[in-house]
Amino acid sequence: MQRWMMIAGIVFMLGLVGLTGGYVWLKNERANRPDRIWVPIALNPELTHEQHETFAEELYEQLVTDEILASVASDLGLQQRWNHSSSETTVEELHERVFIEIGEHQHMPSLNIGFTGIRRENELLREMTSRLIEDFQEMMQDATRDPQ
Repeated sequence: MQRWMMIAGIVFMLGLVGLTGGYVWLKNERANRPDRIWVPIALNPELTHEQHETFAEELYEQLVTDEILASVASDLGLQQRWNHSSSETTVEELHERVFIEIGEHQHMPSLNIGFTGIRRENELLREMTSRLIEDFQEMMQDATRDPQ
């Protein structure tokens, strides 16, 4: 009888170790999946898709500059968070991560502005996106004040 109890105990311990390892692996796997955080901005539904695309391209050229991304990086301390040796490498990584695309939000065309990353970085992605949206809002306010 004691032999069976010992075998059952070993099987139980091995099962517990296997389940714990599987849980840790799955949690790590999910945390490293790609993710995107963006803010949808409503677009005029009367304009064509080509006009929306043109607007998005022009906005990308104006909004995604080294100066703006460097200010985002310095305000959030991204160089220290990502352990980069220089601010230029941080700005390069932000250039790779930022996106401006045409999408749909609540059945209306929208301009999606945001950053890509992994799920583990969701809080940082939200901070980066909200900081970039502040610059976008300043650009739009300047454009409405001083039409050219």
